[in-house]
Amino acid sequence: MRKPSAKIQPRPATQVTIAWMKTASPGELPDLKGLDLRPAVEETCRLLLELSSAEQVLVYARQGDSTLYDPLYALGRFSRPEKAAFWSTSPDTTTDLLAEALHRRFDPLWVNEETARHSLRASILDHLEGRSYLGLTLHNRSQPLGFLLLGWEQSSIHLPEQRLRLIRALGRSLALALDNARLYELASQQVFQAIRLQEIGAAILQQIELKEVLALVTHGAMQLTSASGCVLRLHEPPAGLTVVHQSGNPPLLGEDDWQPVQMLTRRDPLLVNLPPNPPLIADDLALLALPLAGEDGQAIGVLELYHKRRYLSAADLQIARSFAAQAAIAIQHARLYRRIQQTAVAEERARLARDLHDSISQALYAASLYTRAAERQIKSGNLEAVQSHLDEIGITLRSALTELRLLIFELRPPMLEQAGLSGALFHRLKSVEERAGTQVEWQSNLNTPLPRRLEENLYRIAQEALNNSLKHARAGQVSVRLEEQPGLIRLRIADNGAGFVPGSGQSSGMGLKIMQERAAQINARLSIESAPGAGTVILVEVPYGDDSGTAGG
Repeated sequence: MRKPSAKIQPRPATQVTIAWMKTASPGELPDLKGLDLRPAVEETCRLLLELSSAEQVLVYARQGDSTLYDPLYALGRFSRPEKAAFWSTSPDTTTDLLAEALHRRFDPLWVNEETARHSLRASILDHLEGRSYLGLTLHNRSQPLGFLLLGWEQSSIHLPEQRLRLIRALGRSLALALDNARLYELASQQVFQAIRLQEIGAAILQQIELKEVLALVTHGAMQLTSASGCVLRLHEPPAGLTVVHQSGNPPLLGEDDWQPVQMLTRRDPLLVNLPPNPPLIADDLALLALPLAGEDGQAIGVLELYHKRRYLSAADLQIARSFAAQAAIAIQHARLYRRIQQTAVAEERARLARDLHDSISQALYAASLYTRAAERQIKSGNLEAVQSHLDEIGITLRSALTELRLLIFELRPPMLEQAGLSGALFHRLKSVEERAGTQVEWQSNLNTPLPRRLEENLYRIAQEALNNSLKHARAGQVSVRLEEQPGLIRLRIADNGAGFVPGSGQSSGMGLKIMQERAAQINARLSIESAPGAGTVILVEVPYGDDSGTAGG
């Protein structure tokens, strides 16, 4: 700012301004109640310069609830150093004497003499070239929201009381605009966080595999709280509290710095915020640790969120607590599902062992008996009996081979992951049914992959139905149709076998209960049509796609 050569009086306001001053009342001040802050600030600063005859106006906005004030807007004549100082400096009430004075008082503060200037030497005024300044706190409901500075090139500036009252009225309007913008931003952030919390929570609860759930928990927590790093620890007896997943760049802390095991006995989060007095350094971290509550009230783990160079507010704490509650439920569900899977695997192994004993083991034993009988007949020269025994051996071994193929496919569908549901069913029919001499009819219009859980359950239902056709119905023909229709996946399996009476004791041992359980897991409708000597038709219909109310699991 250039220095004046002589002392001058404040220039008079324009006629437009004078007319406005004479007729203006608090209800006729500029409308600053909108949410678009910049036009309101620009108009207010223009009026402030016009009313006060100042050469400069500088506006600072408070950074949340902190002690920092950020540069918001400036209007007037500025030198390059002044511009650079304004936009690069955020006055802090703990280090800037002018910011500290305006932060705790709501009356105008004049700095228009050398003595006052000297008393505020450690402030933003050190970087400004004017001789007189008027500082005004922008507040609403006794809450400091910012402050403004009016600057003059001359010293000893004073304003008439009428103009000072109007400047203060403009300041109140500007404070209202700042408060509205702050509240709007806070509300928008809360709405965004609520939507993201719902989306992430739904995504987590849709997952089944524990590993996928853990990854979603850490990534979701970072998104909601803008964390720089996240660590998830679970209590895994007997190992204790163990890191199971982490995201971002969490710090490497030793036991002397942080003992997360203490969180297992807490109900409330632990917040270790940034140092209260900036300036911050590059390594400054805030920590928010949340216990993950289990069903019995005991913590199942700890969710740690690290924020680099960022203060954590009450809003951050509230959204993190809500998310941690959802995460704890999702982790417990995934753990329960994993235990159910492990139990199911053990039961499946026991069933396969029984099937091996009841079918293949007995068939091989029978074949060995026929072999010994054939050896005895060979010694006695009874070739007709030998041939009869060899025929029985062939029939028994072919039956055992069919049973073995079925067990292999039950253990692991080899083509399901590689070729999808259509490819796996087609491969099954070629590898088992056709090799067993069954006439096969196959139709499918499904060209897109389905969710893993849906494919697996449909395949298992089809596998059980086909096994029944081979083992119980002794069908010579089988038809499999897999169709994708609007909002629906339809699987139809029909055979020309012996049939049975649905609901009778005969049907109880044919795997129908397994098919019904599989259908229930994917919200499918399962229907069975059969009669003695009339074959069997099994139909599965699963709601799926945009036209349905579900994704089939």
